[in-house]
Amino acid sequence: MYTTDKYIYRKKQLIISDNMKGITPVIAIILLLMITISLVGFAFVWFTRMTESMTNQTSESLNQQMLVQRTKVTIDNYDEVSGRLVIRNAGSVNLELGKVSVYVNTTGLISDCSWSPSGSIAPGATTICTSNGLKTCTGTIVVTSIGMGDSKSC
Repeated sequence: MYTTDKYIYRKKQLIISDNMKGITPVIAIILLLMITISLVGFAFVWFTRMTESMTNQTSESLNQQMLVQRTKVTIDNYDEVSGRLVIRNAGSVNLELGKVSVYVNTTGLISDCSWSPSGSIAPGATTICTSNGLKTCTGTIVVTSIGMGDSKSC
């Protein structure tokens, strides 16, 4: 009886293992497909984010370069007796005076420049910088901004 029970048990194992032989490759294929699909999904999300990031950076850089191209400052007049410098916005966009720097003798930055009018300069408009540092000019006055600047001999 022991051998018969053992035989029946082994026969059930064979029957079960014979029925399960076709399932293992199917499970393996399904697992491989799921792994492949998830890797493709991760790659798609990564490339999408990378592309958006590059597009935004390129757009910001292009806007900054276009602003630089459209910005130009020129010196209209200089009066060394009164220390007044007339600056014109020769560009095509408003120019914030905080982005304009005035140098005397190409080394000294004029930080006490009193702007009239203050704020920003419209395209084609002028503003006046009054400073005691402009009275001591012996070489060159240089006006710079984010775009093109100008210089004038004293």
